[in-house]
Amino acid sequence: MPWVIADSVIGEASRFLNTDLPVEWADALDEKAERCFARHQQFRRLISSNRHHGNAGRDKLYQFMRHWLASRLQRERPALYRLLPWEYSLGKAPRLSRH
Repeated sequence: MPWVIADSVIGEASRFLNTDLPVEWADALDEKAERCFARHQQFRRLISSNRHHGNAGRDKLYQFMRHWLASRLQRERPALYRLLPWEYSLGKAPRLSRH
């Protein structure tokens, strides 16, 4: 259910940045995940993985979506991108609120 994760990632970043991000960005993340899953075997393996625990694939999808969102912010809203911790581009969730 990538749309649930996409909504969650957008909400997480919006809360951290204390601004509303466009809801259509969640749709774009969902669509990108669906495209990657359909076209790339390695992506499919990673997302379908349950090696270390039952949520490994879900956790990987969160990482990818955070990475994709960071990239979009860097392109389209660089001032907001600079407010993110550098680890966010690697897919790690922001730990604490900036405020």
